[in-house]
Amino acid sequence: MNMKKFVLASTLGFAVLTGTNFPGVEISKASAASMNLDTIEGRVVEVVEGAIYIESKEYNGSIDNVVQIILENPKNIFQVGDQVKATGTLWRNMSIFMRAHSVEKMNDNNSLTSGIHYDQQGTPKYVVGTITKQYKFSYDTNNVQDFVVVTYPNKEGNALTVHVAVSSKTKYIVGDTVRVNNILEWFRTDHFETDEINIEKVNEMKTTNGQEDRWIWS
Repeated sequence: MNMKKFVLASTLGFAVLTGTNFPGVEISKASAASMNLDTIEGRVVEVVEGAIYIESKEYNGSIDNVVQIILENPKNIFQVGDQVKATGTLWRNMSIFMRAHSVEKMNDNNSLTSGIHYDQQGTPKYVVGTITKQYKFSYDTNNVQDFVVVTYPNKEGNALTVHVAVSSKTKYIVGDTVRVNNILEWFRTDHFETDEINIEKVNEMKTTNGQEDRWIWS
């Protein structure tokens, strides 16, 4: 990097952090309208000192929809995989970023809200969804297997399904909200399928484990 580029980059960086406009170096608000605050919701994909980066399908489509959120409180309590809602002022430099007045965690890694859930490293862990269908599948004349279909949204809001083999003694019905664990074991083909050991009803989990009774949706 030559000296002119270095000086320009340094000036831009300082302006981003301080909100200062220098002659010829202008940082404009993303919503040029007024002082109204904006809200962004998304999953945390990176944590650094004083800031987090979240996925948001509404912004920065050219750079993987990742938005930097500059925190007002330097103490960072967020982790990769957290679903958060940030409220603040959007700015545009070479990409859109936000100076947040507040950031709240919408769910934690044990949340029971519909969708794909991640561990602290950002690895898919389990899904929460609704049973939308029951059916029987005949492998042969003497072997009939009961299945339920669990429908859940991905991060874009599109519906995905996993077929779960269950025994005839279990009482799963259409409309039940369930959690399907060990996603990496069955999230491999176009036809996602797993067995009964990986499924559990959400209402039963709420009764036996109060720590998981946290309900939100983004």
